[in-house]
Amino acid sequence: MKKSLIIDYSQTMYRLLPRAGAFLANLGISAMAILVAANAILRYVFGQTPRWGDEICAFLIVFVVFLGAGSTMKDRRHIRVTAVIDKLPSLAQNIIQAIYSLIALFYIGYLIYSTTQLALMSLELHAQTMNGVPLFPLQIWLPIGLLMLFFVLVGFTLRTIAIILHSSRNEK
Repeated sequence: MKKSLIIDYSQTMYRLLPRAGAFLANLGISAMAILVAANAILRYVFGQTPRWGDEICAFLIVFVVFLGAGSTMKDRRHIRVTAVIDKLPSLAQNIIQAIYSLIALFYIGYLIYSTTQLALMSLELHAQTMNGVPLFPLQIWLPIGLLMLFFVLVGFTLRTIAIILHSSRNEK
């Protein structure tokens, strides 16, 4: 029996992209730790730190959050309130999750579009922070991380819809 498009998609995008995002997020955490340690050493040895160190750490936090979001969602470790939904039958839970997922897809799609436009505008204008750090390399990670989350959410939505369709066929 041939695998369906939903299964093929969920096997590749739903597993590969979250791992890549988690790996990059771990690199971001490592870079942040190295940068903070270097700043502390420079402060105690030379009495001053580079002005851009705090800015880079702030962008690295955003980098880690956005790139790790897909992995967090895939592993179902994101924070959500399910007190009411957990009391519903499983079919109703899956329908609500599918509706929420479709709404989230449109919202994240808009965020991808707007953060991409922001990064491209920073590139065109050669925008910099107050300390002279170019914004484009820092901002481009927002749409990349959101795109990874988007693909994971597509896989999650397709899997949820497949569960709904499978359970509705079994009820007939």
